[in-house]
Amino acid sequence: MAEDTQTIREEEGRATVIEHLKELRKRIIYSAASVIIGLVVGMVAANWVLRLLQLPAPPNIEFIAIEMTENITVWFNIGLTTGVILAMPFLIYQVFAFIGPGLTKREKHFVLSIIPAITIMFLLGVAFAYFVALPLMLEFFYNFQREFAPLTPRISDYVNIVSRVLLFVGLVFETPLAIMGLAKLGLVSPKWLASRRRWWILLSFILAGCGGRPHSAVIVAGSTSVQPYAEVLAEEYWKQYPDNHVDIQGGGSSSGITAAETGVADIGMSSRALTEKEMHLWNIEIAKDGLAIIIHPDNPVQNLTMDAVRNVYAGKFTNWAEVGGRDAKIHIIAREEGSGTRSAFDDLVMDGRFVDAKAIIQDSNGSVRQLVSGDPNSIGFISLGLVDDSVKALWLDGIAPKWENVVDGSYSLYRPFLFVTATPPQGDTQHFIDFVTSPQGQQMLIDEGLIPMGMGMTEGANR
Repeated sequence: MAEDTQTIREEEGRATVIEHLKELRKRIIYSAASVIIGLVVGMVAANWVLRLLQLPAPPNIEFIAIEMTENITVWFNIGLTTGVILAMPFLIYQVFAFIGPGLTKREKHFVLSIIPAITIMFLLGVAFAYFVALPLMLEFFYNFQREFAPLTPRISDYVNIVSRVLLFVGLVFETPLAIMGLAKLGLVSPKWLASRRRWWILLSFILAGCGGRPHSAVIVAGSTSVQPYAEVLAEEYWKQYPDNHVDIQGGGSSSGITAAETGVADIGMSSRALTEKEMHLWNIEIAKDGLAIIIHPDNPVQNLTMDAVRNVYAGKFTNWAEVGGRDAKIHIIAREEGSGTRSAFDDLVMDGRFVDAKAIIQDSNGSVRQLVSGDPNSIGFISLGLVDDSVKALWLDGIAPKWENVVDGSYSLYRPFLFVTATPPQGDTQHFIDFVTSPQGQQMLIDEGLIPMGMGMTEGANR
């Protein structure tokens, strides 16, 4: 250390400008080398760090990457940030080594004594943000007004938000030390701080009231196929029972089931049957829905066999001329894996074969319908109840996609709409389910194009 800080010309008692620049260059080189070493270590540990950053997020959240280079950019940023954090003690030492010769003995003692305290307070702030603030904040943002649109955040946005919160809360925890330093400089005083105590108290109450959800709210999350029907039911339910609020959210069937099982949601919505591992959950089938294969209204094709649909989605048939249409490339549109619609399609149509990797993947029935309505050469699949004039539903093996054909079993593409809870429902949750299964609720589902509980369907395994 004596060699590192030997920049003072003993014969003159101070360093020249050239010596300052040489010393600065040396400290910058040392700092850059430490960051590079930390970057290498950080990139090796980037996947582990990313999993660690994802732990505070709601268990049913799903991330996406939009840009081609987004994943590698996130990986590099995580590695760089981790590297800087690992190198920070050495960087602080380099700063102190550069300015140390210009400090008095008393100033050196103060700096050396406050550095460990700064580090401890920063780490306490990061721990508080990670274990307390972030889970509450992320759940609030994820669940806030989800009926507007299903939330599927970009992984880069999520990493940026989490990193900034960890940094800023860590800095906030250093505030007492900053105030102490300002007091030593004479810029603030205890009297000045005490005179503004009420404003700090008011601010703390405002911040404390920014989270949480209404006590009476029933959170219903899951299948984007069930979601639009649940929103119609919830709106009418709220009109009749204005004190009972129901918050409808999307996210997909698997996410909804997980949310119900973990308590993030009161009710999970599923548009697929429960798997063997999920059968311990309480569930009820509220309706049945057909699955429609849709194309653009201008497409001349009217009917396809089930084998033809399977071969199209498996990538074996790539031109509409192969299935009786015009000479044009088929554009395949499918739902994301994990959604109830995709699971039903895989089970009922694909028969163990995989959907072509070139298929355009969408995260909701509405987005599939929108793409098909704008592309004369596309094909997709959505809930039968969501078919409108913007698309055309294909006949399958000569059978029209109508709900009466679903009831009598002649139209084979149909799946259950389930409500799922972790335990037998009680209170407001049970009250909303009772409304959905009541004659009024079932009639509303009929009006929306679904098949009610009493027609060709049985109640789920209520446990």
